[in-house]
Amino acid sequence: MKKDVVTVLAFTGAILVLLLCAVLNFSYIFSSQATPLGLLAEGGLSAPGGIFQGLGVKNAPPPESVVVEYMNGIDTGANGERFTLSTDGSRLFLDCEPSTPEGRLLFSLLQKTWSFQISKAEVEDLKAYITVFITCPDTELFAQPLRQAVTAELAQKVAGAGRSEEIYDENGNFRKEVTDDAFWSALGTVSGNAKQNYSVTVSATLNLEFYERQWHIMNPAQLNNTLDMRVQALHAAAVDGQEYIPKEYSIEETAVMGPLPDQTKFGMTYDPAEVSAVLNTFTARKLIGGQKLCWSPDVPYVHASPIRYYLDDSLLMIEWQEEEAGMVGTFSEVFVADGSQFRRKIAGDDYEYQHFYYATQLAQQANAVLAVGGDLYHHGRNCGIVVYNRTVYRFDPVTCDVCYIDADGDMHFSYRNQFSTIEEAQRFVEEHNILFSLSFGPVMIDNGVDVTPDNYQWGEIWDTYARAAIGMLGEHHYLTMNLNCGTGHLYHYANLRQAADAMVKRGCIKAYTLDGGQTCCTVVNGELVSPVQFGNERYTSDIIYFATAIPSAVPE
Repeated sequence: MKKDVVTVLAFTGAILVLLLCAVLNFSYIFSSQATPLGLLAEGGLSAPGGIFQGLGVKNAPPPESVVVEYMNGIDTGANGERFTLSTDGSRLFLDCEPSTPEGRLLFSLLQKTWSFQISKAEVEDLKAYITVFITCPDTELFAQPLRQAVTAELAQKVAGAGRSEEIYDENGNFRKEVTDDAFWSALGTVSGNAKQNYSVTVSATLNLEFYERQWHIMNPAQLNNTLDMRVQALHAAAVDGQEYIPKEYSIEETAVMGPLPDQTKFGMTYDPAEVSAVLNTFTARKLIGGQKLCWSPDVPYVHASPIRYYLDDSLLMIEWQEEEAGMVGTFSEVFVADGSQFRRKIAGDDYEYQHFYYATQLAQQANAVLAVGGDLYHHGRNCGIVVYNRTVYRFDPVTCDVCYIDADGDMHFSYRNQFSTIEEAQRFVEEHNILFSLSFGPVMIDNGVDVTPDNYQWGEIWDTYARAAIGMLGEHHYLTMNLNCGTGHLYHYANLRQAADAMVKRGCIKAYTLDGGQTCCTVVNGELVSPVQFGNERYTSDIIYFATAIPSAVPE
């Protein structure tokens, strides 16, 4: 009996030993690392918990797969909210779903351009550390190329607009709807190249812990720096302070008339302050371009004479009358946006046409804002060199000086006997891009120098007549002058020296004598506004005129 008890005890002890060994071996097999038994009692893994925890680690997906799943699903939250990753070049951001349409558009653009790679996990006990390398568009890098793209978009819009008021307000600022449209078009262009040109690669380390039988990311990115805020910042960087882009206007070289002027742009006043206010507008200032005005509110105006003006985006004109050497001086100062607005109208639009018209009739046919009498080339005299439509039609280089107008509206001169052959004159026309000529003269001022001669074949220069001249004050800046007989103490006519002095005094850098007498007249908006010798107009073959380049708002 005693022997049986000992045998039973021995057998039972052996069984217990085997069980203990089995438990210890089971724990070792299923834990992530062999855990010394002594640690179990020190608050590490409890014996049964360690067994099942270790078994869970072995059976759970690796931490890398948890990170991949997190990164792949990062643009769609549990409740359908949308996120995207972006960076400012040093920090990683997770942007929450934009609330504005603009922010959502930017989100959709960015969403297509980010990618990631992960490194192998570093596992220590029940913790893991995984570095994620993220390549994503940096919205900070968008600013400069986006501004350049917006500028290009605005330039296209200005070029494509019929009138500048479609693009600008009265102060010369881009209209909001214009800049907004340019911004979104530009953003689409820039963001389309985001992955290639504006991406950065940043890294973020994700810390994971294992509990509840799975790996958990302990430091997910924070929701901040929303795309709504970034859109506002990008918009300001791209749009604010955009420089004025002038609308380029021109008239077709072959056009026989200018566009119909806008009647609401004409004005007439007896108050110089009204004209000063017009000149201070943005539209006038951009045409003037910092040049010095000839007109002044303090000139000695002819009593009870009005001041007439016209202003649109392509042309500024002021016409006034002042006392000049005992005569009525009708002066017109003109600024144009393009040289094509300085034009010539000949009767019938044909050099060989023999029927004449009044200057007022020709001005109305041409839609002239301002017109003055020309050279009356069909006056039965074979005088000077006549150029029309870039072609020399008449060649008489001996009798008079000639004024040529090029495609940019600049004045050129040739003097008597300067050319020997018509071919030489034609080469001059081609080399200087000449459109037409005026043959009367003489030249009064050339490059700022008074060159008015004492003797000249035409114009009876020392006799007194009504006198006319055209001059340049600067680039696309002109002065027309008629000196005529008025009434009372202004009942006088002028010789050529007096006319030249008037142009010199007013700062012309170039000036040329036009046909005087009854041809000497000024027409504004189709209306004769100057006195005329002998009291009435005479028929003439031509005028020179200035036309608006703004497309007509109404059919002509």
